[in-house]
Amino acid sequence: MWKVYRYAEKDIYDLDGYVIYPKGTWYLIGDYMTIDVAASIVKHEIYLDNCTCQDGDPVPKFKIESALE
Repeated sequence: MWKVYRYAEKDIYDLDGYVIYPKGTWYLIGDYMTIDVAASIVKHEIYLDNCTCQDGDPVPKFKIESALE
């Protein structure tokens, strides 16, 4: 199993206005069975970010960690 994380460049809030992921932390996107699926998730997240990014936005950071036992 593989875990995909994204770095929070700014605080991320829920619909009620509470911080769910504070700035400067890594948060879990999901668990995936193969490294290929995990890589495709990161690729898709980068694609979505490219669709909405503006000048001056930070480059998104991701990491994939092994959860193999």
